[in-house]
Amino acid sequence: MQKNLVDKILGILDDTGLDPKCLLLEITESTVIQDKENTIDKLNKLHDLGIMIIIDNFGNGYSSLIHLRKLPIYAIKIDRYFIRNINSDPECAAIVAGIIAMAHNIHLIVIAEGIENDEQLQCLRNLKWEFVGSPICDGVQGFLFNSPVPFDKIEELFEKEKSGIDLMPIL
Repeated sequence: MQKNLVDKILGILDDTGLDPKCLLLEITESTVIQDKENTIDKLNKLHDLGIMIIIDNFGNGYSSLIHLRKLPIYAIKIDRYFIRNINSDPECAAIVAGIIAMAHNIHLIVIAEGIENDEQLQCLRNLKWEFVGSPICDGVQGFLFNSPVPFDKIEELFEKEKSGIDLMPIL
């Protein structure tokens, strides 16, 4: 919502020397809806720089599929509410399957957030997701795999990843 957001991000990229293609920004679905035209304009500017955009908490707000197709987004993260209830509520499972199918058909990566137990993971596997290779493959995240990590422990996780431990497994 900040008027100078694009300039701030450009400044940070300049200060750090980070290639914009290495930056992945997450915004919530509700943020997009608050000021659609302004947000779409900013996201297009960031996308033109090579920055990848992810819609977080997808399905939690008032999803506007009209706006979704206008956004320069790379991926969506299915809101944890649907994942939490995927085993107990057939409608949640159907919504998750629908979101995955829709997103893949418009060439978006899909990430399920909030995986807390093996049963939820197995239910996702049973939906028969079809995966395609990409810089960030379709995947899952949640406490089943790891709890939030303090900044000073991130380097340790990267070392584990180098040793073959998969931090964001592919189903």
